[in-house]
Amino acid sequence: MRTVTVTLTGAAGIYGGLVLYR
Repeated sequence: MRTVTVTLTGAAGIYGGLVLYR
């Protein structure tokens, strides 16, 4: 469960960063 949460958080953070940087 921990791994899934970290993966989702990381993916969301990276995706959000790309959108904001855009």
